Amino acid sequence: SVFAFYRALCFMHEITHVRPGALRGFELVWNVLVGIPMLMPSTVYVGVHQDHHKTSAYATSDDPEYLPFAHSRRLTVGFAFQSLIIPALLVVRFVLLVPFELLIPRLHRVLAERASALAMNPRYRRVVNVSMSRKMRIVHATTCAVWMVAIWAASQGVLPWSAFGVWFAITAVAS
Repeated sequence: SVFAFYRALCFMHEITHVRPGALRGFELVWNVLVGIPMLMPSTVYVGVHQDHHKTSAYATSDDPEYLPFAHSRRLTVGFAFQSLIIPALLVVRFVLLVPFELLIPRLHRVLAERASALAMNPRYRRVVNVSMSRKMRIVHATTCAVWMVAIWAASQGVLPWSAFGVWFAITAVAS
């Protein structure tokens, strides 16, 4: 499961590089099958990865995918251990905070800039245009709704609570 999830997540990279309209519907289908169920919708990487490729940002504090691992063993160990909390952070971000972000525009801006990017660099601040902001609201609301239905299904005995534990373990190891 871990390898399958990791491989499926790798397609997020392809989504960021594909020409608009070249694979119509691929991002939507990917989000339905992978991104939303795994709490990692494509909106966390599309746009962010492009910042990594900017020559003005590459390997600087503006690069979302850069950390100076070669200079710090503590940084390497800390980065590895943070994978254990990533699933919990995803639940907080995409299940608990989404209703508030939809109601409070200022909170949406803060979360879009600081808590909506699949980035290694904690200093990275995402620039979100109006189009991406709208897309984020739709995808995040859908993600939250799907997870609320899953939680409700578990509370009714339709879905075993252990499914969330399996998801947590798979996400932590894949991270």
